[in-house]
Amino acid sequence: MIAGNQNEDRTIEYLATRITIVCSAKPQWGSIPTTEDAERIERIRVALRRADRGEELVQEQVGDAKLFLDTLRDHAAGFLSPLIRQIEVGWPSEILQGGLVLVDLPGVGVAGDLYKQETQRFVESERELLF
Repeated sequence: MIAGNQNEDRTIEYLATRITIVCSAKPQWGSIPTTEDAERIERIRVALRRADRGEELVQEQVGDAKLFLDTLRDHAAGFLSPLIRQIEVGWPSEILQGGLVLVDLPGVGVAGDLYKQETQRFVESERELLF
């Protein structure tokens, strides 16, 4: 999450310091984050604050398709995805006006994420719609 990619080269001390900062605690080690990592850290902190307050993120595409798609990617498959339990995406389309709902159940994700519980919860709650 911190480096944006699990294959990025970061020391354990660097990552521990960044996670400590995300959790608003005083870090043990002193190191300066990269500009990109600092931006991700702030977005993680914002996401966690919103979750604590029960707030949802609503992002509309108004003019800047790249910003919308980048935000969607970060939440659905990027560095924020381990924190995301549910995403709802609306799209203005005639084919969807009749009430069509597409559901993408979570697949195998990051170790320890909630995909199994979320998939089970969905299947149990929507069983009558699936069969």
